Amino acid sequence: MSISIYVEGPADKKFISDVIKHLNPQIKIDEIIAIDGYTNLFKFENNISLRNDFGGRNFIVFDADENISDKIYEIKRINNKLNCKIEYFFFPDNSDTGDLEDLLIKIINPEHKVVLDCFENYQNCLSKNNNYTLPNKKALIYAYCEALLSKKDSKYIKESNRDYLNEKLWNINATALNPLKEFLKEIFIKN
Repeated sequence: MSISIYVEGPADKKFISDVIKHLNPQIKIDEIIAIDGYTNLFKFENNISLRNDFGGRNFIVFDADENISDKIYEIKRINNKLNCKIEYFFFPDNSDTGDLEDLLIKIINPEHKVVLDCFENYQNCLSKNNNYTLPNKKALIYAYCEALLSKKDSKYIKESNRDYLNEKLWNINATALNPLKEFLKEIFIKN
């Protein structure tokens, strides 16, 4: 049975791919498709319909952000329009608001938590002056990777190149990953 997983961007695609490798290196997913934001999901209706028509399955992994109702509405609209079933998961844990970066912060190797503490001090310092924009969570993850990787490994700082199986940086066995792992395991069991 063929499987497609739709994600919002390249970081999500690489992360999902690495978690799947961690769970079972033998598993092959036909497509993990970065759609450049949930509002572009409608552009993939034909792909979803074709996969469904030929007995395949479609899955979505998006950020929950602050309000997931718009995303759930769009998924259900496509489900109803195409008369198919799309299963979905929302970062960080399929129940809380947030995004991939919130999950990544939870799986940072605890040995290097000091990098997060320093970044938080930097943000606190900047927040005392209204002339500066505070860096976002993506910048924090970037800074974390940059602090730990050598210059020769600097290509792995970029979202689409990160190695989430690198135990120096990430704790792929963190309990924060359990909801996502369970969702992905269900995909494999049903196949």
